[in-house]
Amino acid sequence: MSKVIHIQTENEARVLSKLQKQFNAHIKKIDKTKKEIEEAKKCLDIVQIATAKDFVPLQKEEFTIRVEIIKTMDSWYDKGNLTKAEKKTLSEYLEEESYAIISAGHEELKPIFEKHSKKTYDEVEEEQNADQTDEMKMMMRMMGLEMNDEDTKKDPEEFKAFILEQLEQRQNEQYEAELNRPKTAKQLEKEAKKQEAENQLSQSIKEIYKKLVKEFHPDREQNEEEKIRKTAIMTRITEAYEKNDLLTLLQLQLEYEQISQDNLNTIADEKLKHYNKVLKEQVETLQQEYSFIMGGRFDYSHPFTRLNIYDPVEAIVKYKIELEIKRLKNLNKSLTKDLKTLKLDPLAVKEWIKLIKKNKKNQDNFSFFDDF
Repeated sequence: MSKVIHIQTENEARVLSKLQKQFNAHIKKIDKTKKEIEEAKKCLDIVQIATAKDFVPLQKEEFTIRVEIIKTMDSWYDKGNLTKAEKKTLSEYLEEESYAIISAGHEELKPIFEKHSKKTYDEVEEEQNADQTDEMKMMMRMMGLEMNDEDTKKDPEEFKAFILEQLEQRQNEQYEAELNRPKTAKQLEKEAKKQEAENQLSQSIKEIYKKLVKEFHPDREQNEEEKIRKTAIMTRITEAYEKNDLLTLLQLQLEYEQISQDNLNTIADEKLKHYNKVLKEQVETLQQEYSFIMGGRFDYSHPFTRLNIYDPVEAIVKYKIELEIKRLKNLNKSLTKDLKTLKLDPLAVKEWIKLIKKNKKNQDNFSFFDDF
């Protein structure tokens, strides 16, 4: 188990300096963020397993039922016992619903979609792609990017990749131009100071790394058991060094008694400044890693989004998964009941159409026929 790194006061009368307080605050933040990352990864694994095991099969079942509902409603459309207004509402519904389900892989609904759309599915797809391409062209013009006639023929995904490539190329050109631009004496002095500070930071970590390597490198170890032990420790040391993980390196020193609590309590201010800079960068790197795991709140493809998980805790995630499974099962049960009713009852079909019209702007997944 890792030792706790924390600068302590030698007695109650002594107060920690500003640098010491910053050191402790960075350590605390790193420890907290590492735990959050570990919990987020664990929760993400749980959600991904539930997605494959439960959500995907239940959604496939849902789409299968919806396909049958669309086919049933289309058959009622052709029977001629609906009013003109009812047929119009039903036709709009069939066009919209079949398009969404075709996009999910049920191409058997294309004839129904094309019957009510008056256009082929491929024509509608081409129109949507053209609209997306126009939007991207506008974006390129706003960003000052160049394009030719061949570029306009790309499909939307290729066009997105093209825009990113153009942006990267422009950034590289700007970077090259900045490098080649003559620098003032003040700029050169500032860069030299920055480089010196980076070298000092690197040296601070390298000093700790060398001390640990000197004691734990397994190559000169004759005893086989001790060699295995040192190899495991050396792996931890190397991983921490490669990640610029000062906290873990200090924990290893404390764990294997290369330093004591007194050493931590009396770190010189100059070295403490270097440590604080390294630790601050480590905090930022860990926070970026956590943000990447969590995804954006509007990234609807992220596994956490469908469950509205923004602060992952294992017990809460498992509870939300149970609720989602229950919701999907109830939905499929409800849709199955609706399908049976729609196949047999023309009055139910008319009621369905009324409710489609009423809920057009805000359709919910519920059974229309609980009272039948």
